[in-house]
Amino acid sequence: MISFSIIIPHFNSFELLKQLINSIPNSKNIEIIVVDDNSTSGDYIEEQNYYSHRKNILFLSNKYKKGAGGSRNTGLDSAKGKWIIFADSDDFFLENAFEEFNKYINSNSEVIFFNCSSIFNETGEIANRHLFFRKLVTEYLKNLNSHSENRLKYEFGVPWSKMISRELIEKNKIRFSEIIVLNDRMFSVKTGFYSKKISACEIPIYCNTRTKGSLITIQKKDYFEVKISELLRITNFMIENQIGKYSPSFLGLILSSRKYGIKYSINLILKVLKNDGKLLPLDFFKEIFNGYYLKKIMEKLEERKV
Repeated sequence: MISFSIIIPHFNSFELLKQLINSIPNSKNIEIIVVDDNSTSGDYIEEQNYYSHRKNILFLSNKYKKGAGGSRNTGLDSAKGKWIIFADSDDFFLENAFEEFNKYINSNSEVIFFNCSSIFNETGEIANRHLFFRKLVTEYLKNLNSHSENRLKYEFGVPWSKMISRELIEKNKIRFSEIIVLNDRMFSVKTGFYSKKISACEIPIYCNTRTKGSLITIQKKDYFEVKISELLRITNFMIENQIGKYSPSFLGLILSSRKYGIKYSINLILKVLKNDGKLLPLDFFKEIFNGYYLKKIMEKLEERKV
């Protein structure tokens, strides 16, 4: 039986994909599923030929462009591993990653969260993308209570740096949203909600990279509307399942949208309020007084200097 299925959405990133695949052991215990989303560079055939010596890599292609979420769904449809591990094609696993994964092969947990790191692709300097997720893992391990568990389950909104039971995914028919941005958030919320037992590991196993011009750093006008709609869908799911306390806030998106005009921002606010969304995050005023938001602003300003 295959222990791990590594699912990688791919688009025009041959050199970075090589770095990622080279960080994964060439083992029959591991299957690597690369799903190409209609690359335009013409390198995808070269990629397949480059790894012809490795028997544990399956190359798939979407019939039409689906985005990262749809590509992950394509990978899930073919996965055979006991555990699903997601990776983005411009990221990579740290040296000790699979040693740590192997420790949890027979775990009765359904989701195992790991610490991670992040760097800027252009400079190799340490980035801040991982800090929030690392804080969730650290707080959970330090305080094993329902509050820290729920924060980890519902706020660790990315699919990477986790081991997820394939049985959990298939039993509950969990799939990614096939939208241009925020396609992974509902998937993460649902895997957290349906998991009866979770675990966490303080050791970093994954490095997320930041690139100027990515969806994270550039926010086009239509991205805001897609994000608002998806977050409202998540809000409704959490309210229906009586976990509304951890529903997402919309403050950051509304503030970021102001560059498209006050009228546009007001329309977004009205849409949020009409659909029972929360503009302010939980403990907003507490976080103001303890300096959390000032720290986040300073981090953003430093990031823009890179």
